[in-house]
Amino acid sequence: MISLALTLVMVAFVVYRGIQKKSLAKSHVDLFMKCEPAAIPAAMELLRQNPVFAKSELMRKASMESSRRIRAQLGWLLLEPTDSSMIGDLLNQVHEIDPRECESILTGLAPHGSAATSVIDSCRKINSSNPLSVNRLNILRLFHEPSEVDLLPLDFADVPDCRTGILFELERWHGDTSVYLEMLDATTDPGRLNAILTTVGSIGVTDMDAATRKTIVARVKSIYKEHEHPSVHNSALWALRNWKETIPEIKARVSERWYVNQLGMTMIRVEAGNVIVARGSTKANIKEMEVEVQRPFFVGSEEVLNGQFREFLESQNSDLLMDPEFEDHNPKIKPRVPVTYITLGDMARFCNWLSCEEKLKPCYIFSNEELTPADGVFEALPAEQAWILNSEANGYRLPTYAEWELAASGGASTNYYFASENFSGHLGKFAWYSGNSFFNGKLQKQPCGKKLPNPFGLFDVLGNVSEICWDSPFEKIQLDHTVDRFARGGCFEFAVQGCTTSSRVMRRVHIPIPEVGFRVVRTAK
Repeated sequence: MISLALTLVMVAFVVYRGIQKKSLAKSHVDLFMKCEPAAIPAAMELLRQNPVFAKSELMRKASMESSRRIRAQLGWLLLEPTDSSMIGDLLNQVHEIDPRECESILTGLAPHGSAATSVIDSCRKINSSNPLSVNRLNILRLFHEPSEVDLLPLDFADVPDCRTGILFELERWHGDTSVYLEMLDATTDPGRLNAILTTVGSIGVTDMDAATRKTIVARVKSIYKEHEHPSVHNSALWALRNWKETIPEIKARVSERWYVNQLGMTMIRVEAGNVIVARGSTKANIKEMEVEVQRPFFVGSEEVLNGQFREFLESQNSDLLMDPEFEDHNPKIKPRVPVTYITLGDMARFCNWLSCEEKLKPCYIFSNEELTPADGVFEALPAEQAWILNSEANGYRLPTYAEWELAASGGASTNYYFASENFSGHLGKFAWYSGNSFFNGKLQKQPCGKKLPNPFGLFDVLGNVSEICWDSPFEKIQLDHTVDRFARGGCFEFAVQGCTTSSRVMRRVHIPIPEVGFRVVRTAK
């Protein structure tokens, strides 16, 4: 009798313990289902305390709660690393997954090796019509086979949305950062190197272990100093700036495709070609025309900076340095902010000065040198006193309208070189505009080179400050100081729609304006 009672007590205890464990597992599963993606690792530790009950509860939720089915399947995969039965179902819904959960998916797939690769390939075929699914499945495939870097779409001209989409997905799914070293070793293609450098440069310092970070930084510095392709060079530069690393000095010309001049400007070669330019501010009155750029040219990868322009002013002992409005040019305060509050004459004289400094032939001649105004004050001059461009000179000058657009578009045919209008929400990654330039209570220009470069390696061609062009393919401009010029690319005050490669605004070039600057070019051989 005592033995029977004892047995019943023990059975009751076991049942009670089972109920208790099941109840605890249910609460842990509920917690796992609702927690933020960053808390998934900690929630998984709780599930592993009662894996049998946890798996049962996860399976139940996977079959019943359609809105949370993916999270339940992910939990099962992490609890059962040897069971690949749910991989296909999970990956076919990959477009619905919170991108912050990507690290957990990579962890769940890791033990399955080639089996996971096979399932990924099948899912890529099934979901080929869904760009987001394809991007995410390509990333998963890439992390299983780092040498398969041909999975990264590269051509901005044909598929800018796809390329931009995978770059930003890859940034959020970055996985084991040491894999990027394998990827860099697996390709010499400039577009793929750009994609990898853009991604690894987006990864926070705290997301890399010290040893991996040291190795990656050294590799990126080497690419910055030695790679002959300008876009790869500047993607590496962007990554180093983003990590706040010391930028290596470049003492000699590295490539026929880019060079660094004595002011520290990186000049990038753009080949001759045709470009479609659009006239009109609305869809109703847009008129497109094809313009030929007949000669290759070098273009500055950044807008002319305060610190660079100040060197010119100091060499001329310019009174402009004493002007209260010119406080903006103090290089101790904002040396890397683009120069503004200057006139067309200031820009032309800066170009001539830099040409002479580098023993090049100046491009601009003032039609009556004895009337050359001091420090950009033109109001007293007669209208016929004009700046004349010597188009055969090899010195520095302002870009033509067509040259600017050819360089700014980076080979893309879309209004935003990184995307169509449907993906214009990515603008903040590439440009300073009204949506991200509000600091200290006002919209203001920002240091150059902090946003991603365009496909040719140019920074800030959209947003930040508008850039003056020398001529127009639409109106015949008399090149005197009183005629307005087109400022291109939008600026920090403009909304998304105003910061495009076709954006243009007429500006009074004889009056200093706070949101207008310039970029220099040189005709190449």
